[in-house]
Amino acid sequence: MSSQNHLISLCNLIIPFLSFITKLFTRSSPNDYEHQECQNSDSSGVSELPSSVIFEILIKLPIQSIIRYKCVCKTWNNLILDSHFANIYLENPPFTVVYGFGFSTKSEHYKVLRFVSRYIFEVGGSGHEYGIHGEIFTIGVDHKWRSFQDSSIPFYLFPCGITINGVLHLVGDDRRSGFIFAFDLEEEKGHRIPLPPRLGDEPGNVVLAIRNGNICLCDNSNEHQVDIWTMKEYGVAESWSREIILKRRIPADLRPYPLIPITTLRNGDLLLSRQLEGDLSELRSNNLLSFDPKTKRCRKLEVPDSEGTVSFLFGYVPSFFPLNISL
Repeated sequence: MSSQNHLISLCNLIIPFLSFITKLFTRSSPNDYEHQECQNSDSSGVSELPSSVIFEILIKLPIQSIIRYKCVCKTWNNLILDSHFANIYLENPPFTVVYGFGFSTKSEHYKVLRFVSRYIFEVGGSGHEYGIHGEIFTIGVDHKWRSFQDSSIPFYLFPCGITINGVLHLVGDDRRSGFIFAFDLEEEKGHRIPLPPRLGDEPGNVVLAIRNGNICLCDNSNEHQVDIWTMKEYGVAESWSREIILKRRIPADLRPYPLIPITTLRNGDLLLSRQLEGDLSELRSNNLLSFDPKTKRCRKLEVPDSEGTVSFLFGYVPSFFPLNISL
């Protein structure tokens, strides 16, 4: 959540900056500025911004604007043409896409959702906004994505959702607090489910999972423990129940890393995996552990005959409806 606040503050800072640049283009030809150094002719104080801040501003803009701003001055031209700038821009595009997938039990159709979000700058205008756009695709029925609007769609969505009883769930953030965004795949309507107490302040630390058919989430924000929350009654905020996994009971080599709930084993233990941050090559079979809710103990699991790396881990759920039934 702190990274989101940082980005919002950055956007509030650059509104006069972009307005000033727009005036440059309206006053004269861009070629007039192509070989000039940036001057301190800006009364808003934008010219005093450090080069690192200028870099962060430009890296968030659409490609069309970046091409135009190459002509502002020689300094900017060199910055944008630098290979480092191009590499960072490609790795961090000014938009994000979050996908969801689930099965509608009534219509017996699989559906894919995607939420595209990006900052929309009104250059020379009154401000900016963070736009998020929802689309849905019914496999075997639709020939293209269908747009939809829903007032419950949050300001920001975190990836890695779950689907329970035909409802897709994703952790969301509306800039004030976090919650679970639930989208009914049959009705194609959304609603919000509250997070457990205090977790709404840092929704980025929450990972969703399914436990015995109920919504389950894992909170890794505490350095001494991992909190496992289970919603005993769907949609009822008072039904959240917490179990604590003490870090000292977790195997030492897994202790420094966040944990992700995967599924419930046949003996009732909760299967968890180490969460990686960007490097999937380190996700191996020995990064699994089980938590016994009765004894509160953890034990490391080894997968027999497992070689190489594991890219993703999911809990398997059997289905009578194959994907090709709708094709």
